[in-house]
Amino acid sequence: MSLSFLRDRSFLREMLTIAIPISFQQLINASLNMIDVLMVGQLGETSIAALGLSNQVFFVFILLLFGLTSGMSIFTAQFWGKQEVGPIRKVLGMSILVSTLIALLFSLAATLMPQTVLGFYTNDAEVIAIGTRYLRIVGFSYIPVALATSYIATLRSIQFVKITVIATTTDSASCLYLHPKDSPCRQPVDIFLL
Repeated sequence: MSLSFLRDRSFLREMLTIAIPISFQQLINASLNMIDVLMVGQLGETSIAALGLSNQVFFVFILLLFGLTSGMSIFTAQFWGKQEVGPIRKVLGMSILVSTLIALLFSLAATLMPQTVLGFYTNDAEVIAIGTRYLRIVGFSYIPVALATSYIATLRSIQFVKITVIATTTDSASCLYLHPKDSPCRQPVDIFLL
């Protein structure tokens, strides 16, 4: 395999203008997750286990969204390359519809039967009890996450990466800036203090 493309400065510049903002966005997300674990870590092992199990549900949800939006991004990028905007709107509409339906299923499961969902992962009653309170709250975020994921994937595939980075950075900064009791980002963690 030839690596001659590494000598092409215009290709490298184009690639880095997309790759660096996406990498920065992922770094911000990973940092927020680490901060959440540190906050919950102060509450004990059972709380950490409950958070971890609850996040397994979110992980499966994100995997499904990632598969859907990755496929959608391929079509979007192709249409963008051909400068056909109309089909991009249709693909985005389908992505929003399907991802919202997936999110609705996960939201209903997380809010209406969290004990059953967490029971797939553990038999520990105390972990399930703490995780249930967390999952019932976080379940309401699944639909907004699905919508944001669809839009972010579309914006990335049509080379509007900076918008997604600005949105993620703004969201992350507001989560860190706001007091834990006032922040919607921190409220799921606060239930462990009850």
